[in-house]
Amino acid sequence: GTPAEAGGNWPILMNGGGSALGSPVYDETSANVFVGNIAGNFRAAILKTGTCNGAGTIPCRGNQSYAVGTSVTEAPIVDSTTEEVFVFGQAAGGAVVGEANANVVGATQPLQTKQAVVNVGTGTTNHLYSGDFDNTYYTTDTSLATASGFLYVCGNNGAGNAAEIQRITITAGLLAGVNATNYVATTGASACSPVTEFLNTATTPVEYIFFSVAGANAADTAACGAAHSCILSMTITGGVLNTTPVAGLLESGGTSGIVIDNSAVPGGASVYFTPLGNASGTYPCSGNTTAVGCVVKATQAQLN
Repeated sequence: GTPAEAGGNWPILMNGGGSALGSPVYDETSANVFVGNIAGNFRAAILKTGTCNGAGTIPCRGNQSYAVGTSVTEAPIVDSTTEEVFVFGQAAGGAVVGEANANVVGATQPLQTKQAVVNVGTGTTNHLYSGDFDNTYYTTDTSLATASGFLYVCGNNGAGNAAEIQRITITAGLLAGVNATNYVATTGASACSPVTEFLNTATTPVEYIFFSVAGANAADTAACGAAHSCILSMTITGGVLNTTPVAGLLESGGTSGIVIDNSAVPGGASVYFTPLGNASGTYPCSGNTTAVGCVVKATQAQLN
């Protein structure tokens, strides 16, 4: 048949004042949908059980909201096992990562139950995009009590808005603070892509994070050359952040989110992304240096 918009209280008004929404995420355990907006608020749409905001019946906007900061433009990460939601946003004092409880069942149970907020840089120019957990977290999050590891995110290094890879310690499922080992990725103001983690077990296990910097001021000239935007890879095997990048690849304007293609060899063990800028003499696309866009496939091991 012909697709049509659902009725029965849909669409659900999530906020007033014309604040644009980010991408929503559905949690299969609580049956809630979570979404942020550019005003910095984070809310749940209740689909089965809970208390509506004002008069109304389910499905509806939930009664509680979580004021993360001044802007939440990225989709949250929802852990449907521990029932925790991780939110990436901007606050008046800089970039922040917040954590909230996903199981919002009543008027007196706010989203900020088990709340934790971690500052990941005082700069306010760049949007904060999603981070990713290490493999330790993915293998220990069978319950809130056992979940531990690191959350890697590209925040800001001071008021100068330089990009910095930071790792947040997670203890018993909760954000516990930024770890001392970080990597300053640029020498000046720059936005980052989302961070993507992958454990490659094809031979000797190697755990990577991949991310890109948009500013033409990459700190690692060996990987990216001087004054260029690029994609970078780093190893985090065994919970150790190696602050020397494994490889870099020049990419115009930085990249989109980065997609992993397993660890099979040959043919797999790759990453896929699109540059945010068009091809040029500095950033060629399959030999083409005119203003065209690209889709790029590169190896995980050397980004070539």
